[in-house]
Amino acid sequence: MLAKDYPTRDIEAFLKRDKFWRRLLGFKRKEPDHTSFSDFLNRIGIETFAEVFKILLQQLVDMGVLQSDVVAVDSTIVLATRNDHDARWTKN
Repeated sequence: MLAKDYPTRDIEAFLKRDKFWRRLLGFKRKEPDHTSFSDFLNRIGIETFAEVFKILLQQLVDMGVLQSDVVAVDSTIVLATRNDHDARWTKN
């Protein structure tokens, strides 16, 4: 199943909290939920998704938004526990 490989719930959460991107992508009233994204990914298949992604990346390189000669990987191990109150992203 394709949808399990992509964080569709993260996409949904991002669009819920970011009005700029939601409007830029054409979601005027409400963003689609995660099942819409996973259904779409399953319908088009991994080959089509990879090809579309490749085309979009090339367009960003052509526009000067991305550099194709730079690759960075961060594999830092971060230890965390559920009760580590200093490591929270939000204040509670």
